[in-house]
Amino acid sequence: MEKRMVQIEDGKHISAMIEGDLKGEVIVFVNGSIFNYRQFMRQLYPRISRELPHDYSYVFYDYIGIGESSELGAEGWVIDQVVEQHTQFLDALGLDRPHHFGYSKGAFVTMLANRAKSIATYGTPNLAYRDETMDKNLKERKRDVEDGIHQLRDRRIDKETYPAVYKELFESIIFGRRELSLGERIKSFLIRRMIRPTLIGTPIRSVIELYRLYAEPYPDLEDYVKRIKEIKDPVLMMHSKQDETVPIEGTYQLNELLQNSRMAVYENLSHTGPALVGRQAAPVVKDYLSFLASLQS
Repeated sequence: MEKRMVQIEDGKHISAMIEGDLKGEVIVFVNGSIFNYRQFMRQLYPRISRELPHDYSYVFYDYIGIGESSELGAEGWVIDQVVEQHTQFLDALGLDRPHHFGYSKGAFVTMLANRAKSIATYGTPNLAYRDETMDKNLKERKRDVEDGIHQLRDRRIDKETYPAVYKELFESIIFGRRELSLGERIKSFLIRRMIRPTLIGTPIRSVIELYRLYAEPYPDLEDYVKRIKEIKDPVLMMHSKQDETVPIEGTYQLNELLQNSRMAVYENLSHTGPALVGRQAAPVVKDYLSFLASLQS
């Protein structure tokens, strides 16, 4: 696998990992939330690449503001800017319409870019769906992050700062509360170890700014719905009924808006599970491989 620093039009650099010569079929993996490219490396990419022909190429990258890519601008996170940077990244690599696999945030970045031969997503947020519970949870999460790690905003996530970032950002979300039982504390310790490589190196300011973005509704829902309706390429949205982060109801609504989509619905998978745990990754990979195979028939 080759590491590249890819310069885009505004002079910023995107850190990328590339496997293959990019001449045949290409899959671009697009990360969720504040995770770096390693989000796909533990379970999903190894399982997918084992089953596909050797002439497939694979592209991973870190958003601006994540990992080793250029730091976030003074404006913070702006969704349409992230989408434009994604498009410029594809242009810089000479990729026209590769296959895309978007995880959580990566799903709507992929869809809004509309530069894919096919789109597969897991845990797909619908920016037009925001019920009262979801709105309340996102605003509480923003407050917790700002209060809990604000004093670290000028630092990066490293060995010293990671425990605080994990506790404020993930532990309460995963378990739904701050006071954990002994069994939950053991489980949390294991999850903390698994997630750590996907966060190391990211500026903590990027974390805070992302949850400020999430706390506010998308500013132009009419334009968003219009752009979703314009997507013609095949889409597979994979989602669990028990997703604790992104309610599946919004994904059902997305499925109605898209021209050429299908859903794979799971029981008892978590939002982060398929990236971390083999038994949760297995059905997702199976459905994704079937989806790719169906495009050849």
